[in-house]
Amino acid sequence: IKAMQTFSHLSNVQECGLGILEVMSKDEKIQELLVSSTNDISEIMEKHLIVPAIQERALAVIYSICHNEEESALDLSWTNTIVNTMLVNVNNILIQTLSCAILEILASSQKNAGIIRNLGGIDAILLSMKIHVTSVCVQMKACAALASLVVGLGSEDSGLVKDTVMTVYRTIYVHSKYSCSNSYDLLEKAEKVIKEVIKGLK
Repeated sequence: IKAMQTFSHLSNVQECGLGILEVMSKDEKIQELLVSSTNDISEIMEKHLIVPAIQERALAVIYSICHNEEESALDLSWTNTIVNTMLVNVNNILIQTLSCAILEILASSQKNAGIIRNLGGIDAILLSMKIHVTSVCVQMKACAALASLVVGLGSEDSGLVKDTVMTVYRTIYVHSKYSCSNSYDLLEKAEKVIKEVIKGLK
């Protein structure tokens, strides 16, 4: 991490450094050390937003940290970076899938869900779903994140509610044509989003 900070302007150093951290982050002890470095990784991502390889590896590291750490141990000041990379790299399926997976984990806490909503997380996810409508991976993680993020939306959020419902129904329409287990799982997650939206409008 120190080497990456020293040579922060060199994208190849960042990519190689993150590649090493990605492999090491599979180890639980290393994950504990990396928790305090999420802001450093976020700064690297912000400096190299248009370099997909850096974003992919950084997201993989953050996902490993989030997947195995208690929510209370995480500093969420870098969440805005996740939304930014989704918007800048909107055509990259891996970046979209990893970002949605991270937001899914973070949004399991209603406090975090509120932060993500305020940062435009729902809009970023919906945009990803519209562009990658045939990708089961993106749609699955996007719907899983939305199921938590839409909790609390009401009539005052009518524009966002309408966009969410229309986008999710489009997903249901497209993937209801397929008969594989992943598609069935996706449809269940999509239906859960619709149920949560309806619940908030009652």
